[in-house]
Amino acid sequence: MTTSESTYLTLKQTVHMPRLPLEGSLDLTYRCNNNCRHCWLRIPPGAPERRDELGFDEIRDVVDQARAMGCREWSISGGEPMLRPDFADIFDYVTRKATRYSLNTNGSLITPQIAQLMRRKGSKMVALYGATAEVHDHVTRTPGSFERTLRGFAYLQEAGAGFTVQLIPMRDNYHQWDEMNELAQSLSQQRRCGAPWLWLSACGDPERNREIKRQRFDPRDVIALDQPDLSYEEWHQSVIASAAKQSPALTPGIASSQSALLLRNNGSLGSSWHQLHT
Repeated sequence: MTTSESTYLTLKQTVHMPRLPLEGSLDLTYRCNNNCRHCWLRIPPGAPERRDELGFDEIRDVVDQARAMGCREWSISGGEPMLRPDFADIFDYVTRKATRYSLNTNGSLITPQIAQLMRRKGSKMVALYGATAEVHDHVTRTPGSFERTLRGFAYLQEAGAGFTVQLIPMRDNYHQWDEMNELAQSLSQQRRCGAPWLWLSACGDPERNREIKRQRFDPRDVIALDQPDLSYEEWHQSVIASAAKQSPALTPGIASSQSALLLRNNGSLGSSWHQLHT
């Protein structure tokens, strides 16, 4: 290499690649207002462990430190995170400092004020355990939980906050699986199968584990329920095929230039990936 060439080319050898915490997870509490048959983690709402939960100032400090180290994405979950009276403050602070976020909730504690905050773009997953109060409340072992969850969905719809209905399959609700999908489709353009394989209890409680095992499907059935995501090539071809059916004038060449097409569950096309989580 000549001296002039070395002016424009520098070879740098990196021995140690930096490890950046680009994504962070916050379990705000392990307490929950439901007592679901399949849950591996839940403790009661008034459990003494609540005294060990991080306060808002501590969470804010963790988020600031993580952001300074490179963290830009957050997953917020629990337990039921909205059980905390300071949830709105935490959610506002964390998501304001994130390029994207995901939130898992059972939806029963959503208020109009929280629904307004949830208009912020992100992935908001709200659990559904049955198509009727009888089945949903049987799974949660909490009378009235179905009606409270539907109320939460209504608040989100009124606020214009997009969300994903997360269907949780198990033996005691699978006879309603088709009806659950129909209900989910009536509530949101987005739905997904969540937690098809049930984990055993984190505390190792034998009674809990017996119930979790009773609710489990055969692994082969789990695979059928939760198919792997399409590869990019498969997804791209499905977009082109759907576009051709809906508008024959839309050529494959034009479709392939649309890098942000959204194929909804009803087969219709959108123009922005962000419509998934608006």
